[in-house]
Amino acid sequence: MPQNILNIFDEPRYLYTQAEIQKKFGEGVYQSIITTPEFQRLKGISFLGTIDVFDLFGTKYKFSRFDHSIGVALIAKKIAEFLNLDQNRTKTLIVASLLHDIGHPPLSHCLESIFSEHVRYACNGHHTQTRRLIVGSLQYKSNVVNLHKVLKKHSVNIAEISLLLSGRCGDKVLNTLMDNPFNPDTIDGINRAAWSFGEKAVATEDILKSFSILNGEVVLNLNYRDSLDAFWSLKNRIYNLYIYNPKNLIAEHFLSMLFEQIASDETNFKKISLMTDNDFLFYLFKQKKVQSFLSSIRINGSFLENFQEDISLCNTFEKRRLKKFIYMDNKNFKMPNRIKLSDAKGCYIRSCSYCNLPNDTKFLRELEQNIERNYLMHGYYSGECTGQ
Repeated sequence: MPQNILNIFDEPRYLYTQAEIQKKFGEGVYQSIITTPEFQRLKGISFLGTIDVFDLFGTKYKFSRFDHSIGVALIAKKIAEFLNLDQNRTKTLIVASLLHDIGHPPLSHCLESIFSEHVRYACNGHHTQTRRLIVGSLQYKSNVVNLHKVLKKHSVNIAEISLLLSGRCGDKVLNTLMDNPFNPDTIDGINRAAWSFGEKAVATEDILKSFSILNGEVVLNLNYRDSLDAFWSLKNRIYNLYIYNPKNLIAEHFLSMLFEQIASDETNFKKISLMTDNDFLFYLFKQKKVQSFLSSIRINGSFLENFQEDISLCNTFEKRRLKKFIYMDNKNFKMPNRIKLSDAKGCYIRSCSYCNLPNDTKFLRELEQNIERNYLMHGYYSGECTGQ
């Protein structure tokens, strides 16, 4: 990791010291949010889930959802400056960016489908849990000043933040900035993943050069389409080579199958959903049902057959592939090289990807040994979450 402090829009380090965070955000509302227990918990949530936990590809750097959330907020801050947003819009955009992952369950997206079923995430995944923490209907720890109180203290428009994170904010500019193919979350996420895998990231500033506001709409200047296409091509590559790699699919499904052994018997799913990765893995692998299930795998090898049957039902993924930006005629805009940012989704086609999983029982055993070596032997599990 480079020792010098680099500009985050040149060759980003993507890891931030406390001194850097304080310098970027000051001592106001943003710093207060970052110091809350809810936000600090994100240091224990891996950014790439099973890829990080199992070290599947020997990634150069391992990041957390804390690192990612800081990065997203810094990009939001840069966007606000670039578009010359007013103070209220800037505050709302940065706060929403800081909090967009505050409700993430352990292991990022790996187990989200199971949590969705048992924690009633509805159709919005971890974002539902995020909004509950923001509005104060869910508490992370008892006897501490929680996130909701901090937001109220700093006169944050909590309702607007909640609506913005659900894509229903009445402010069209803010809604578009948070929900489009080149939003702060996606920009940081793809570039951060690229940095992890040793891929070349696309400079954030090259993307933001295409942004402007025209007639109350955020628009893209297609003169910068090469940078936009390069970023989308990078996203496609990250998903093809790593996220949807059979090794990662097996790892995710392995943990999902183990979690399902105890999911229906759990009485406090909210508590589990607010654990860190370490706490969750220690808790999971200490459960008698899970230990029994693992023993049955070792004895008769029946798990792999079930595994292949299950994975065949969920091995189709909708992905966006690279397609050059085309001019989209819009009567509201007479400038031929600009399109609404909210229409940018229409510039891409969707396709399906089928993954052939290897018949590799050895790999499953390696995953289990990885957990034993890196988590169970160290006696993790603090059990601090109240999940009330």
